[in-house]
Amino acid sequence: MQRFSLRFALALLALVVGLSAATVWYLKRPAFSRATEEENIAELVFRHQIEEERKAEGDSIFFLARPADTDPSDSFMRRFEGMRLVRRFSQSKKVTDGVKDKETGERGIILDVHRIVWLNNAEVKVGVGTYVWGGGQSGSVCRVVREGGRWAVKECELTMIT
Repeated sequence: MQRFSLRFALALLALVVGLSAATVWYLKRPAFSRATEEENIAELVFRHQIEEERKAEGDSIFFLARPADTDPSDSFMRRFEGMRLVRRFSQSKKVTDGVKDKETGERGIILDVHRIVWLNNAEVKVGVGTYVWGGGQSGSVCRVVREGGRWAVKECELTMIT
């Protein structure tokens, strides 16, 4: 009988310790923050847009807007510090024949991420826009999926072009 009581007490102690450890882990893990994830998604989509525009137009100045016609935050812009051709929207000037850098007069492209719609915690649709010299504008919706802890652009569908 004493062996049974001792085994029962040890089993109960192991259960309590295990549940306590699991509770501490659950409470200490980083919370999922949509605001933080939206910053990560916007960065990813901007980098994707820049790469696609470079393929089509070559090197150009890229003016980032988030949302449309608004500068991204300072902390967001620091994500692009190593990219010398990436600038804030406010450094651009829309003119009759396109977009120019206010200081240098060089032509550029305005890229914007203006809407993120959550389908679930692992998939979003992102509204993006492009405004280039010559007055051409386009809008797309990108499907972005979280796989293995990282976001990835899966496809972008052109929805508007002028």
